[in-house]
Amino acid sequence: ENLLSKSPERVDREAFLVVLRALSTSGEPDAPIRAERWILRFEKFHKDATAEKGPIEELAPNSECYQRVIEAWLNAPKEDPRVFVARADRWLHANPHVDTKCINAFLDLCTRGKGFKVANSLVAKHAQISEDILNTMIQASKEKGSHSVISPDIDSFNFVIRGWTRCRNKYDMTERTAHVLEMLEEYHRTVDASVCPDVKSYTMLLDALSVRAKQKLERCENWNDDSKNGMEELQTMKNIIDHMHASAEKGQTNTAPTTHTYNTLLSCWAHLAAAYDEAPFEAEKILRLMSRFDSEAIAPDSISYGIVMRVWRNSNHPNRAQRVAWWLRKLWIDYEVHHHENLMPTTAVYNTVIQTLCGAGEVAGAERVLSDLIRHKEENPDGKLGPDSESFALIMKGNLVLANKGSKDALRRAAHHLDVVLGHEKAETGIVASEDQFLMILGGCVRLAYHCPEVLDTAVETFDKLRQSRHSLSCLAFKRLLQTGLLALSHPQNNDVREAFVEELVKECRDAGLVGAPFIRALSDGRTFFTGYTYEDSERLLAQHFP
Repeated sequence: ENLLSKSPERVDREAFLVVLRALSTSGEPDAPIRAERWILRFEKFHKDATAEKGPIEELAPNSECYQRVIEAWLNAPKEDPRVFVARADRWLHANPHVDTKCINAFLDLCTRGKGFKVANSLVAKHAQISEDILNTMIQASKEKGSHSVISPDIDSFNFVIRGWTRCRNKYDMTERTAHVLEMLEEYHRTVDASVCPDVKSYTMLLDALSVRAKQKLERCENWNDDSKNGMEELQTMKNIIDHMHASAEKGQTNTAPTTHTYNTLLSCWAHLAAAYDEAPFEAEKILRLMSRFDSEAIAPDSISYGIVMRVWRNSNHPNRAQRVAWWLRKLWIDYEVHHHENLMPTTAVYNTVIQTLCGAGEVAGAERVLSDLIRHKEENPDGKLGPDSESFALIMKGNLVLANKGSKDALRRAAHHLDVVLGHEKAETGIVASEDQFLMILGGCVRLAYHCPEVLDTAVETFDKLRQSRHSLSCLAFKRLLQTGLLALSHPQNNDVREAFVEELVKECRDAGLVGAPFIRALSDGRTFFTGYTYEDSERLLAQHFP
């Protein structure tokens, strides 16, 4: 950029393209704005040169120039989708020489589903915009034939299909996805035989069918009706995979199923596992089938094993924890035998095992799995395998479930894991504690406080750690500490200590500006006893602090 600014005598289209190409892939926050400035500068340079010397083709922006500006917005990190779609649309329509590649860049940007955090409707809106553009491309191709410079290719169709699969909350997502695939098949038959569905097209349809199966199961009232319980979609997915195999055998090799194709089928069983007892066994059959294929493109990877574990996790089988642990061992064995990097167990796989063990009440086993995960990280600090924030969060939740049933030791372990996470957070390893984790431990203290008054120390320590953390104190945190104190200090011999505790906590809550209805209700509507913390004491404290 500096060289181009200082050497105007060397300027031509290629010089501007070098800059625009670099900005389109840089990923820097201000790259799109800088790319826009350069294309505007190029347009002005071309206008001035034309006025001075007449039209010079080499000094005019071509379609790639505008394409690179759109790609700069495409690769912009953390940008509001309402902004980058609008800006990209502006440059798409400013392009006087628009071609298929430039439009595909816009379709790619428009269908990545980046609007989830803003509004689900925004994702559907962008998908509809992309489909409208695709229809324009198809119409131009029908009218101009080989002379059309915006004829769609397979990427054009796949981008639009992807756009609809991102609309996870739209019940007609599957129909929309299937409709675009039908458009692709019709275009292949009637306009351009070289543009035909490939493995991506079919796999995205499988994904849409999997989501529809899940939606149907959630709404199902008649479990015996396959058209309403998700089994119809599952059978359709199997038929599509058979069709992909048949097409590949006839020479259309770009439709041959891949590992991702079968992983999508496995994911459907994971969605249905809670309702169908045979789901884990069907998933295991699919995994074994993948292992028997001669093609490396279909061989199972760690994601395949992880999905099978998820099927077991979601099922109601009493031995699900043992099966998930067995599949983790099997994954390690296969990795050591084949030495394929894609078989290397991942943190996500370990988290599935931890979650399953905790859900089955085998928290001690989950602790051992976490210790194994930590050991791998210590042995290979630069490796990808190691615990993350979710690993510790799952262990804490598992321990707190036991704490809520009366286990003081489980509460102690949960508090210990929070300390470990805070240590990681201080060391900036990427593992962080959420506010919910502090609040859950405080909630566990409330449930144990009456029978185990010593947990008040744990509650106070957790509250202090929350105060010192990156999170802000909340009314809920004050409420749970107050509840713990009232129960732990409810005996008559603690009357004076209890009153001093309440007085100090109310003052601190007032000073923080966090006194609210939950806090006051904890003081007025909490558990009271015949001696010690009685109903009269509760009323007196309430009138004393909140007259």
